[in-house]
Formats: sequence, C-alpha cells, structure tokens
Amino acid sequence: MDVRKIVSEAFLMAIIEGVRRDGPEKTLEWIERVADSLGEKEGPGLEGDPKGSLNCLHICPFANALQEFLIKYGETPSEFMDVLNSADCNDTFAASNVFCIFHHTIRIKRAELAGRKVYHLASSANAEGRTAYNEKAIEAVGLTKDAIDELMEKTVCVFKYE
Repeated sequence: MDVRKIVSEAFLMAIIEGVRRDGPEKTLEWIERVADSLGEKEGPGLEGDPKGSLNCLHICPFANALQEFLIKYGETPSEFMDVLNSADCNDTFAASNVFCIFHHTIRIKRAELAGRKVYHLASSANAEGRTAYNEKAIEAVGLTKDAIDELMEKTVCVFKYE
C-alpha cells in the first residue's frame, strides 16, 4: 500500500465531497486553511527557479498525484471545476488545477513569513496544458500576458515575489 498516494487521493476526494456538501466557495476556504496551516509549519521560504524578476516551476510537484487520480476517476471531476471557476478563486490564483490553490496558498504563507508578497501569474499544470492566468496579478506587477507566455513555453507555473 502506497500511503502517500492514498493520502493524495483522500485529499482530492475530500475536495469533491466538500463541494457536494458545502459548495465551491466553502471548499475553497477549507483548502486555503489547510494549506495555510501547512505553510506555517514549513516556515519562511521562497521557491522556484529565478528568471529575471520572476520565479518559475518547471514541474508541478503535484502533477503525478493529480494525473493518477484523474486516470482512476476517468475525467476531471466537475467539483474541481466548480472550485476553479468560483469568483474567489479567479481573483486570487492562476489556478489550472485544484492543487494550484493548495500549493500557492502554502507559497503565500511561506513568503509572508519571509517578509515577502507573492503573485501567482500563470499556470498550465493540467491535463489539457491550458494556461490559466491571474489577470489582476499580472496587471499589479506591471507585466503583460505576452511576457508571461514566453516563460510558459518552458515552465508550468510563473509567479513573482515582492
């Protein structure tokens, strides 16, 4: 038995059940509370490969767990899309999958503990390879989608620390 795999699947199933029971907004809040607590325990830190004034991830650390779950489930659960399409999510994250919310919330807490703010600009860590943008964050840091797209050709996630 692969305990890590089961824990990842349990987390993803909890998201599905949370949306069914409480709706996408409350589930989004729950994901953020869990991730914030984990970020607090991890402590201060910054992540990513610096590319000029931006940071990138070349591989999503949760991609395998999500891919295995989707293969087993057969498709992207509509509950995941409900969370991703919620207004609160679209204003805060460049979330291309539910793990983006989780991962970026950990990143927010760790950056905050390090005295920094982080903007999640874009992510393409999904089965379709579709890029999700955080338009408000891109505007806030004074960039354009074109500048982000250049990095997205070689990465799966772009963010900026200030």
